[in-house]
This record gives sequence, structure tokens and C-alpha cells, in this order.
Amino acid sequence: DRLLNQSYQGWIGRVCRAANIKSDPRFQESFQCQNLLLESEDYTSIAIDPITWRKDESNALAPSIPRAVPLRKLLFSATLTKDPQKLAACGLVHPKHYDARHLAADEVTSSNHLQQHYSLPELLEEFTVDCAAEQKPLVTLALVLDEQLGVAVGKSESDNLTLDDNDDSCVVVIFTASLETTHRLARLMQLLWARAGYGKASEVAEFSSALNQKQRDKLLQRCSDGSVLVIVCSDGMSRGMDIPKLSLVINYDIPSYAKTYVHRCGRTARAGRKGKAISLISRGDEKKFNRMRELIENSHIVKKGGVNKTVVNEAVSAYPWCASKLQDIIGAEKNGLDPLIPIGDEWIESGDEENGESNSDTDSYDEFYGT
Repeated sequence: DRLLNQSYQGWIGRVCRAANIKSDPRFQESFQCQNLLLESEDYTSIAIDPITWRKDESNALAPSIPRAVPLRKLLFSATLTKDPQKLAACGLVHPKHYDARHLAADEVTSSNHLQQHYSLPELLEEFTVDCAAEQKPLVTLALVLDEQLGVAVGKSESDNLTLDDNDDSCVVVIFTASLETTHRLARLMQLLWARAGYGKASEVAEFSSALNQKQRDKLLQRCSDGSVLVIVCSDGMSRGMDIPKLSLVINYDIPSYAKTYVHRCGRTARAGRKGKAISLISRGDEKKFNRMRELIENSHIVKKGGVNKTVVNEAVSAYPWCASKLQDIIGAEKNGLDPLIPIGDEWIESGDEENGESNSDTDSYDEFYGT
């Protein structure tokens, strides 16, 4: 839908023009295709709607004779638009719609299926966790550590595991509803992560719209090699993010639209892999979540999840200090501290806290993003 809405670099027309072949004057009269020529200065392109001409290289007797071949356009989307105006830009001729989830079904008997426009991967597990708004940061951290330690939501706990014991590190993505919440949560998670001794602050990163494409690719590469374990981002970054190790999506804020929820959860459980999606439900969110989830198939499979509180004992005691330090960091950013680079050691330790100058190994775009 986003591609159709914004039509980057006029990609639809470019793809259609690229499917054309150069016409050969020797065959223009014989095939009477002059009327198919596009109105270009050199008259070298042949129209392809709905038929295109291609040379039959497999014909040994006449390899240079073009033959008519129907050009088929296939659109794949988890949330295919129903807006005919958007689809018209694709130049479809007698289009047919196929739903991959129901191709094998003889008929749909559910009376409310017509209202369920979206579907999710079969191997995706969905949970909701109830918590107060002020508890969200620590609950989110507990869910992240739970996943990193390999302890499933709602199952037995293990007290003798550390992050170093987990060789197969996974990636957790946290979605928020605004850019401001994304940035503040990413900074707070970096403080808690390092202050409580779970790892380096650079293992928590913000996937921001301020990054260019090269920097985003570098950040995703850091997820693949295990140097980034947690990504905090907003809905604007939910499309096009493909991380093979991504095993858990956390909805820090409940999305307003079912399509947004589908795009968020679709970052995990891809290509036959298992995955989990956990939504934090604060006061007043339950009805909003249920209404949104009813527009997606199998709303009954969403389960209630719990939180393994023991994994955040260190973070609970460090939280007041981290919350206070967050305000100092936000203030330092207004005075020149780079907002996209993970915080340095001087913000974690009790030494040079006043200057706010970074001495860490990830002190610049060049080092952290490899630009």
C-alpha cells in the first residue's frame, strides 16, 4: 500500500517500460504493430497493455521472430488495498484476487469473515500483558530479557541463566506510537541495559527515520551479527524490516489500526519461522485492542501472558537513577550530543557525568553505522 501511495520514482511506469523490447522495423509491417508504438521520439518501444511482444529465442528455425506473450502483473501484500484508485495506477487488466489463506477452502462459512480483512502468519503466537503505564519500561525490559534467556512467556522460570549463556542470540523489536516515545524509550533502555549489567548500551539501538538507507542497512547488519539485540522504532519503520533473528515483537503502544498491527507483527514469524508478538495493555487499552484485533482472523488465539519479574531485579533498583539520568541526556542532546548514537560509559559510571561528552567506542556515525 505504501508503494502505491507514494509511487517512489514512478516505479510502476518504469517497470512497465522495462518490460518492453526494442521493436525491429523489419517486423513492424508484417505484424501490423505500428499502432502499438508508444509516442516517443525514436519510436522504439512497444506498448504492453495487455499484450507485449517478445523474441522467441527457443525457436531454432526463426529465433528473431517476435511472438505475442501476455504480460502478467502479480501484486503481493499482507494488507492489500481495496481502493480501486490506487490499484488503477498499476494498469491491471481483468484482475483476479487470490487469498492464500483460503485457496484450499471450498467455501467460507464464517458470517463475520467478510469483516476480517487481514491475516497473520500461522506460526505467530500472540500475547497480551496487563500493566500500568508507569510500569511499561520495566515490563518491556523483563520481556526482552525473558526472550534473550530463552524463557517463554507464561512458562517455567530459570534463575541460573545469564545473557552470556545464550549462544543463539535473538533480536527483539519494540514498536511505539510516536517518534518522541521511540527516542526516550531507546535512551532509557540503553541506560537500564548498561547500568544493571545486562550488556553494552550499544546493544540497544533506535531505528530512526533520521538514518539514511546506508545507515539503516548497517544497523540491520549489526542485528544479524549479534552486536544489536534490541531495536526501538515507530510505525514508520515497520515496513521493509527483515531480520532473520527477530523472534519477538513488543507493542509498547497499542496501534490504532489493524493494518498497523499486521505490519508490526509481520516482522517476525517469517518464512516458516516461529515468532511471538506481545502487546502491553494499560488502563483503557483493552477495548481498543479487542476492537482492532477483531478485524484480523483468529482473534480468539490471543493469550494472556505473564512477566518473569526475577530477571529485572537489578534494573528495579537502578530505575530511579536511570530515569533521572534520562532527563540529563535529553538536555545534553539539545546542546549537541548526538541523539542517534548509544550513550557513552561516562553516562553510566559516576565519573564525568556533567560534561556529557562521549568517550565510548560508538562515539560517531562512522563507527556505529559504518558510513
